[in-house]
Amino acid sequence: MRVKDNVARYGDEEFISILPVNEIAVAKAIGEQLRQTVKQDNWPTGRITLSRGIATITAGDTDMPFIKKADEALYVLKAYGCNRVTHYHEMK
Repeated sequence: MRVKDNVARYGDEEFISILPVNEIAVAKAIGEQLRQTVKQDNWPTGRITLSRGIATITAGDTDMPFIKKADEALYVLKAYGCNRVTHYHEMK
């Protein structure tokens, strides 16, 4: 992750990151780079995979619907084998 990105634990094995970017392609590229880094490291617990569901925040969002959208994208990825990155709107 970059210095300007914010990361927090969101669940048992889930983390949320907020990236100040204006393009979905940039967010996907950052997610893919992180996924590849995690995949290549030798972890003491064995192989680790990473899936990233991406959603965007738009002006006027007040109830954080982007978290629900990112979570929905993540669960779609998990259903199809994990270890991928996708944006919420690509699921449709």
